[in-house]
Amino acid sequence: MFSEGEWAPTEPHTLGAFVPLNESVYKLAVLSGASSVPTIDYSQSLTDIMERLEALHSEVAALGAKLSQALEKTQDQPATKLLAVHSVGSEKYGLRKPLLVTVEHYADEVVARLPDFDIYASAESEADALALLRQDVVELYDDLLQSEAVLGGLPASWLRDLRDYIEDRVKANG
Repeated sequence: MFSEGEWAPTEPHTLGAFVPLNESVYKLAVLSGASSVPTIDYSQSLTDIMERLEALHSEVAALGAKLSQALEKTQDQPATKLLAVHSVGSEKYGLRKPLLVTVEHYADEVVARLPDFDIYASAESEADALALLRQDVVELYDDLLQSEAVLGGLPASWLRDLRDYIEDRVKANG
């Protein structure tokens, strides 16, 4: 009536309790002439599995929503790195020690910053932003030197700090 590998009902007209014909337990029971065959209630097992799948689906959906929120937050944040700049690109001035520059990559621009001196430059590429920042450092240093006698507290502190970094090549060679 049934061939191996098929499923057979254990009781007439029972759809929820099936045993595969190739299971050793079923074959042994049939061969030994047992009056009852052990059964597995596959309908209950399937119900449990479906409930677990639905719970997992809900958990995955909740995690997906959290991941989307986290990705939205990070997309607003620029890719940031810290670079050591060893030159201001000037024949007149050199650096005694490197300046630590923060470089931020946005979708349409790159911003190079020296937050301690309130200097920043932006351009389409990192190299251009750094070149502009170097120029700004030299210009700020020159401006501070020229007006040293009348500097207020913050600009005076910038000049003091920049002197730790910048050396005058003309005076050093001259």
